[in-house]
Amino acid sequence: METALTVPLLKFQIDMANRLYQQLRQWKDIDQALEALHIRFPEFDVDATLFKVVAVNVLQLCLKKEVYLELAMALWNQGAHDAHLV
Repeated sequence: METALTVPLLKFQIDMANRLYQQLRQWKDIDQALEALHIRFPEFDVDATLFKVVAVNVLQLCLKKEVYLELAMALWNQGAHDAHLV
């Protein structure tokens, strides 16, 4: 399902996200874990949904610090510290 963004992404934002994805092995590992979770629990009943929420929260904690540091450095290196991010 695709939806239009309320505020379109700028090219540098897309490029930065792609660079971060390529640089952060954990991000790719988390994508694989989420795909496995989707395959194992495709339904949306209460138990499956609760399990997915807990799993996503744990995975986010694993990645958050490294992504924030990489993003801050990438923004600074791009001179985008004055730009508005979506």
